[in-house]
Amino acid sequence: MRKALLIILCLLMIVSLCGCSDKITEGEVYKKEYKEAYTTVMTYPMIISTGKTMTTIIVPYTVYYPERYVIRIKAFVDDEWVKEDFYVSKEVYDAINIGDMFEYSSERGDLADEPYTKERIENDGT
Repeated sequence: MRKALLIILCLLMIVSLCGCSDKITEGEVYKKEYKEAYTTVMTYPMIISTGKTMTTIIVPYTVYYPERYVIRIKAFVDDEWVKEDFYVSKEVYDAINIGDMFEYSSERGDLADEPYTKERIENDGT
């Protein structure tokens, strides 16, 4: 029991340390990019268990990516360049130029992750 607990504790420590990185929230804009909106269909496996058996089914989803405005920044941290991408509004995108300093602001609506919506495609029985 102690050995299993020790293994779980070690795994949790490894996972938490893997999440540590030099993320930056401000830096110099080195690139701007506009991405057009599009929709795609993706499939994800879903495992259904009855307690005795397991069945894997493939579930289709539509994934919608709205038009995105990306600001790419860089900053010199611990003797190396660290780069990050942020998704901003059209107004922020238009107002900022390459070479300007950019600071991430969630209050302004900036996003660190690419925005998308995912919706399961329901089988209508046909």
